[in-house]
Amino acid sequence: MNWKTVAALPIENEKVVMFGTLTEYKGGGVNPNNKPFVKVSITDDTGVTKNCKLYGTLPTVTDVKKRLQFSIGWYNYTYNGKSGRAFSGFWNDKVVVNQSAPQAKPEPTYQKAEDNPDCDKNAEGKVLHGIICSAIRSGQMECKTLNDVRSYLELIMGRIELPGSIKDVVKQVESYPEPDENPNLDDQSVPF
Repeated sequence: MNWKTVAALPIENEKVVMFGTLTEYKGGGVNPNNKPFVKVSITDDTGVTKNCKLYGTLPTVTDVKKRLQFSIGWYNYTYNGKSGRAFSGFWNDKVVVNQSAPQAKPEPTYQKAEDNPDCDKNAEGKVLHGIICSAIRSGQMECKTLNDVRSYLELIMGRIELPGSIKDVVKQVESYPEPDENPNLDDQSVPF
């Protein structure tokens, strides 16, 4: 709930629960019915700040800048010939203090056409990374020094050009003969 919800309540002194940040402590006093109160400013989660009188368990100056829960309503007043609407309520001191305010959804970011990544280049780097890792694991390439790591990094990131490209390797693989669809295998030739 927020201040807009409180102001829209149809009945005077009807209360609604809302979270807000206590932004200013303006001191206190006693009302004509001898009930103590404090005057505060409360900012709701939408950023709207209103002045309010709180009764009951009263927050103190140390509660300023804390996010708290309140039961707030409105009432009509007349003072020195002026009338208006004011807010009053209670601090719900039993509720956990400093709950985080709801986070606004981040704005979606859109890439311009010229900012779009080169998908072929990304795929080529991923394939090259896989090939290098496999070659190192199988012992066909060595990676023993920091310079080896840096060289492979430069190669994978595309900062060093290979003679030919992955596309040439793919063309070679595509030229391999197709395997038999139904090879005659016996139980001895299957490794699992």
